[in-house]
Amino acid sequence: MFLSVRDLLDGHAWIWSGVPVVNEVKRDFDEVIQSIVYHYGSLFFDEQTLEMQKEKMKRHLAGKISLIAGALQAYAVVKEDEMLQCIANLQEKEVYKAREEEIAGLIGPIIDEAKVRQFDLNNFGISGSMIREVESFFKGYLYFTGISAGSGRHRKHIKPELDELFFRGDYLLNSKLDKLIIQFKEVSPDFYRQYLDIRIMEEKDAVA
Repeated sequence: MFLSVRDLLDGHAWIWSGVPVVNEVKRDFDEVIQSIVYHYGSLFFDEQTLEMQKEKMKRHLAGKISLIAGALQAYAVVKEDEMLQCIANLQEKEVYKAREEEIAGLIGPIIDEAKVRQFDLNNFGISGSMIREVESFFKGYLYFTGISAGSGRHRKHIKPELDELFFRGDYLLNSKLDKLIIQFKEVSPDFYRQYLDIRIMEEKDAVA
């Protein structure tokens, strides 16, 4: 299942987030999953499962954006930019406790400011790839929130074909991620082994 691979990668982002090519494939993979869940989630998940996925995404998003906000605050202190300090004053618990309708207002400004200053933020441990990965995940969360709330107000008029989405997802896994993940075999053996375990289990399930 695509969700298993996505959750593993999201839970170990510090291992691969510094590798641009992995970031690019991960963003494409996330977009495939977002489209499947956004347009067809009700075919595969019950409401409770959707809520659990949404909470998991929100917790992950809160942790990621708090890192960027912290770096922005440090940068603002160095530059003596009081306005930016105020904008970047965001803690992980604030995001996680926020209502769905408040999330965009909390996270959007942080991402916007980080994108403008992504070159400078390299000195504070935040790469452009990390910012783009969080932005992609943020968009995915907004999509997920819409479907979890049972709302169709954000849905596009044209649905992508489900078969095409799964074909694209399989291509990204088989032809991209499965090959890219090999570079972590020695440096992060536990992560590499977990990835292989998930892929092997998925293949068995597919055959069954």
